[in-house]
Order: sequence, then structure tokens, then C-alpha cells
Amino acid sequence: MKSWFVLVNRARGVACGLLLLLCCGCHSSESPSQQPVLADRVAESSASATPTTTQREVLPRSVAGITLGMSATDAEGKLGKLVCHANRAGYQVCNGTNQPSEEFHNLQLYLVHDCVVSVSYESPAPASMWDALNALIDRYGHPSLSGLRERDTSGRVHEIYGWRDDNSLYSVRFMWREAENAEPQLVGTAIAIWDRKGYQQWEAEAKQRGQPTPKNEPARGPI
Repeated sequence: MKSWFVLVNRARGVACGLLLLLCCGCHSSESPSQQPVLADRVAESSASATPTTTQREVLPRSVAGITLGMSATDAEGKLGKLVCHANRAGYQVCNGTNQPSEEFHNLQLYLVHDCVVSVSYESPAPASMWDALNALIDRYGHPSLSGLRERDTSGRVHEIYGWRDDNSLYSVRFMWREAENAEPQLVGTAIAIWDRKGYQQWEAEAKQRGQPTPKNEPARGPI
């Protein structure tokens, strides 16, 4: 009789053990099936959260056939004889005898050691400053210098935006004419490009000579 109770108890123990294993198996079989789904969702979320990078254009280094770093002799081959004067900041400001076109009005070269470190020019006013600025942002990204305002000797207000990369500086001045009892009128743009290495060399030499670096000429170089 006693042995019968022992057998019954053993059978119950085995049954309980099997039931426990089945229950554990149920939980363990659910987890692997859920994990890949969760991982897929995280991967999808990460992919959607990752911003897409837009390839920006390299800043321009050439205007009307004049390239930054070009020698004065080569520049004369493009613009004719250069008429230059020394600027108090230590570089030569030059105009060619042959102006390229109205698109590049008042084209000026800035020379250091007979090499072109900067080119500036004026162009007609765009129909919309904001459309023109947005087009520049699409091409070059957000500007390093944004909306600085200065007034020139003729009373025009310059609204300045500037970009830079490893090799170049690029600035655009939107020029406004203010009048009493009237909205300011956009009268033109002034654009300048700088060779960044040439600018840094000139700036270092200017500091050694104790000369001030320019704020406005040709168009806010140190962006």
C-alpha cells in the first residue's frame, strides 16, 4: 500500500514537472518570435530618423575668367592692362581696362604679391532678395555670416551674407536705397570671392606690419 502511494506521488511530480516545462516553453517560444519584429521596428525608426545629407556645391573661385590665385600678368590677359592703387590695408586694388560685361559691373581685383586673392563685382538687383538668397542657400548651405547690415559712403544699406569652405570665402551684399516715406528699394548686389589661404597669408603679414585688416573691402573677407 505504501509503495502504491509512492508511485502516485512520483507520477504527480512528473506530471507537474512536465506542466511546468510546457509553461516555460510557451513563454520562451513567444520571446524569439517578438524580438525580430521589435528589431525591425527599431531599424525602420532609425532609418526614418536619419537626416538625408544634401550635396552642396563648392564655392566659386572664378569670375569672368579671373581665377583666385592667378598671377597679375595672366589677369591682364583677360581684362587688359590693370590700373592699380595701393590700399592702406596692404594690397593692390586693380581695375582692368576692358570690363567684361554689365553682368560684372565694377569688377575689381585684389592682389597680394602679384597674385589675385580676391575678386569683387556688382550686378543688377534681383527681382526678389529672398528668392535669390534661398537659391544661394540651396547651392551652398546656410551662410556663416547672416544679415549683417552696414552703410556705405553713398548712403546705401548693405545686407551681407557670407559662406566659407576649406578653400574659399564667398559673400553677397544686397544693397538697399532708403527714402523718406517710402519702402527701401533694392538697387543691386555686390559679390566677392576670396582665396582663403591667400587671405590668411595677407592677414598674417598685415598683423606683422601693424596694419588693420579690412572690415568692408572687398566684401567682409574674414567670414
